[in-house]
Amino acid sequence: MSAWNAAGTTVEEKDYTKWCTEKLEKDLLGCASSQAEASSKVKKVSKCDGLANVCVIKGTARPGLDLHVSLDWEVELTDKTYKGSLDYPEVTIEGLRSSAIDKSRSFKKEVQAEHASEVDALLSSLEDDVAAKLEACVLELEAKC
Repeated sequence: MSAWNAAGTTVEEKDYTKWCTEKLEKDLLGCASSQAEASSKVKKVSKCDGLANVCVIKGTARPGLDLHVSLDWEVELTDKTYKGSLDYPEVTIEGLRSSAIDKSRSFKKEVQAEHASEVDALLSSLEDDVAAKLEACVLELEAKC
């Protein structure tokens, strides 16, 4: 809260969008998973935009987050590589807390039946890593309150 608004009688908003998107772009590029001789990783953050802020209303700081995040991924198996994307159209604090973030996977080419379970497991693990990075960013945003 600003010194001029010490009583908290005026609504204040501080924009953290640039900080948040830059942090997520950096952190999400580090997301990866592996098992045996196979691995998955985020190759590119193709979209990370929206809003991240802290509002002070009636003397209480409240963080806000509403982002659209899209990631390009790659799964490397011993004999095959698959590529695709993960799309998170509405990343919010409430959604992260309730584990109700909508996401969708897309593949550049169809996964062969013999690789389906391995690719699914690797992508599920990668999605868990992405969720952890999103949650860590929310915790840092809340610390700014």
